[in-house]
Amino acid sequence: MQSNLEPFFELALNLLCITDLQGRFIRVNRAWEVILGYPTADLEGQSCLDFVHPEDQAATLAALEHLKEQEKLEGFINRYRCADGGYRYLEWYIQPYGSLIYATAQDVTERQQIEQELKKREAHLATAQRIAHLGSWEFDVATGAIAWSDEVFRLLGRDIALGMPSYEELLEIYHPEDQIVHDQVVEAAIATGKPYDLECRVCHPDGPYTYIQARGEPIQDAKGNVISLVGTVLDITERKTHEADLLKISQQLAASNQELEAFAYSVSHDLRAPLRAIDGFSQALLEDYGDLFDDIARDYFERIRYNVGRMSNLIDDLLSLSRVSRSDLKPQWINLTTLATNLIRDLRIQDPQRLVEVIIAPDLKVTADPTLMAIMLTNLLDNAWKFTSHHPNARIELGMMPGEKTPVYFVRDDGAGFDMKYAKMLFGVFQRLHNTVDFSGTGIGLATVQRIIHRHGGKIWAEGAVEQGATFYFTIP
Repeated sequence: MQSNLEPFFELALNLLCITDLQGRFIRVNRAWEVILGYPTADLEGQSCLDFVHPEDQAATLAALEHLKEQEKLEGFINRYRCADGGYRYLEWYIQPYGSLIYATAQDVTERQQIEQELKKREAHLATAQRIAHLGSWEFDVATGAIAWSDEVFRLLGRDIALGMPSYEELLEIYHPEDQIVHDQVVEAAIATGKPYDLECRVCHPDGPYTYIQARGEPIQDAKGNVISLVGTVLDITERKTHEADLLKISQQLAASNQELEAFAYSVSHDLRAPLRAIDGFSQALLEDYGDLFDDIARDYFERIRYNVGRMSNLIDDLLSLSRVSRSDLKPQWINLTTLATNLIRDLRIQDPQRLVEVIIAPDLKVTADPTLMAIMLTNLLDNAWKFTSHHPNARIELGMMPGEKTPVYFVRDDGAGFDMKYAKMLFGVFQRLHNTVDFSGTGIGLATVQRIIHRHGGKIWAEGAVEQGATFYFTIP
């Protein structure tokens, strides 16, 4: 019998060995040399435990002790040292026979490495899902079986010890109103084979509702029948909270805009009436009783009428600033070159005695609201025209900075300029760096310009020096 088993023993692909009850090799086959690199003669008489990885020693000894209480040991895995110093995973099948132990081992190194890599990837996936608050699931249409990742249990508030829910139990997790919608969407996906995307409220017994986004993708067989659904569950509670906050802010903003509309109406109508009365009666007094006034009295009345005019202009500018903030943007292609050319022409008509050299770069185009761009450019060019008025020969330029990734436009003049330490004051409401005796104005124009630029998502800034002019740069994305 032994001679009949001899060819099998030597030619077997798995590791075969016979040991005594103390684990010393009595005989090994050639596979030990092929797989582990040991000549058979070098192993015989050595203890099989001497080759076990140190970390697996305790488990191996425990398994051998357990072998004494049973007929055989199957499927035990440990790491075995190779002749080159490396280790291979071996899966053992051991059976005692009298004073001998017969054992066979299969090299399962590749299988173990694959399993370890899968476990590693599963751990990474679980971590990624936990960080992203995203879980994955699968639903078998035929059996109704549901499979969840661990993160779905957490997102839906179900104890993982309870195991997978039935479809009916799943529906009960959602808000009653969402149960119907969820069921209808799932049935439609199964019937049509089309994916779905819906939001549901999740009921928690110990807390408020949370919100999830459930996405499902039908899987079809060769005949086009939907056999399963796979998908994801994403926690969107934070997004929903932000949306609710934004809605509240939007409602508050709408209410504030209504109040602002009412205020603007009051300013436009209720304040203008007394101003017109003051101006009218002052003019009437001068016309009807002017010969009774001395020069001082006439100067007082002129001052009254001048300041009434300033107040009227101030009201106009405030209303313009208000409309800039509230008007809807209607972007379209605008030729700034053409717009500026027309504005400069109007300024020359109004002030024909001025000698001003104006340079406007050709083909300056932006995508913006045309009404607001006209207001913006009017204010900048009016300022340049005004603050160069004390120079007999002035220069104003509209252009674009070269070599910039985002186009940077500028309006430059060689007029009164300003001290750069006050640059931050330029765009504030009622902020003036020059007195009204030298240069008229309400101090609202540049605030209006800044608000228009910001509404378009752009930036504006300025550079200047006293009596050396000023340059206003702006971008329109």
